[in-house]
Amino acid sequence: MDILGFFLIALLVFAFTAIVAIAGIGAAFILIPFFFWMGYPFNIAATIGMFSNVISTSSQSYLHVKNKTINYNVALPMIITSGIFAILGVLISKSINEKILLMMFSNFLFIAGLFIFLRTIKKNDNADISFKSSNYLIIGLISGTIIGFISGMLGVGGGSIILPLLLFIGMETKKAASTTSFVVLFSSITSFITRAILVQMDWTLLLVVGIFTLIGGFTGSRLMHYKLKQRHIKLVMIFILWVMGIKILLDLFL
Repeated sequence: MDILGFFLIALLVFAFTAIVAIAGIGAAFILIPFFFWMGYPFNIAATIGMFSNVISTSSQSYLHVKNKTINYNVALPMIITSGIFAILGVLISKSINEKILLMMFSNFLFIAGLFIFLRTIKKNDNADISFKSSNYLIIGLISGTIIGFISGMLGVGGGSIILPLLLFIGMETKKAASTTSFVVLFSSITSFITRAILVQMDWTLLLVVGIFTLIGGFTGSRLMHYKLKQRHIKLVMIFILWVMGIKILLDLFL
């Protein structure tokens, strides 16, 4: 790839990562179709996406820890189960047809956007959940198992599933976004390592993606904490999820 190609990738990775970091999730779900459209096989595109997730959620989580907006009671059980089942999802994805994976990926984006939309039109946008510790544990373990498997299979890190779930059960938006990015960091590390072992990677490309993901992650996280209202965060995510879902379907059937 020439210098112009790397520059274009760097610019788009920065823009995509900054936008999704506003909602506290990794950029894998948007970078996977981007690199797939550039001609990379789905499994390689997913590996690049997971690497981006590791970098972006690392920078996001630093700010979230600093601002004390992570709900660790929910996050820690999710981290344990999602990490384990992400490995299983990655291994199974190797035996599934690429078009089927893309269809599943597209449907997942629509459903995630719908959950966020339903939460957005509800009142009490700033409401927060107040469960017993046992309920936190149950929610974290069950959802972490499902999320880990799906995210490992599709290469999405799980943020686009975790965020709608936390919003749906009533967690305040910024706390939900912060908790999501913290969980996604660990599930993405597991998925990336597993995928990197199974595919042949362009490490120069990964370096470019990593650098501009880091910059974009810090930019988006600062916008989330200091500039944007919670409703705006949700609307940004709905738009991105549905546009990418439609684009994937158009590429598959047209």
